[in-house]
Amino acid sequence: MRRYAKLAAAFTVAVAALMASGCRQEVGPDPSFTTSNTIMLNIDGKDMMVYDPVTCQLAFNASLREFRVMNDNMSEFFCLTCEELPTAVGQTIRCDLKYLGPNTKSAYNCKGADFSVELIGDEGTIWLWCGKKKIAVRVKMLS
Repeated sequence: MRRYAKLAAAFTVAVAALMASGCRQEVGPDPSFTTSNTIMLNIDGKDMMVYDPVTCQLAFNASLREFRVMNDNMSEFFCLTCEELPTAVGQTIRCDLKYLGPNTKSAYNCKGADFSVELIGDEGTIWLWCGKKKIAVRVKMLS
């Protein structure tokens, strides 16, 4: 009887391990995220705001560790404030994100989200990803 109990226990552990491994979700952003350098904000797979140099402005404040993108009439913007400046791929940074879309129903405020630095471009573009909140953001350090 002991042999069957051990076999049943081993089977149960194996099934539980298979079930747990099947529940894992993707950890990183969509692979297309790092193939573009356009400044943007994407939440849960939807582009919320994409920088257009004709109708938008960029701002960066190093001492506040703040990146801002806004349209010319300020009716749409996002602001990412970081606890520290992104300096290395793989770095994790706690950030606050504020977003206001074309109408007040699209407002979004997220405090204390952990973003990983996915990529840093030669011209100051930074790719940040928060897996827990499914937020992808590309910002730019301006000199």
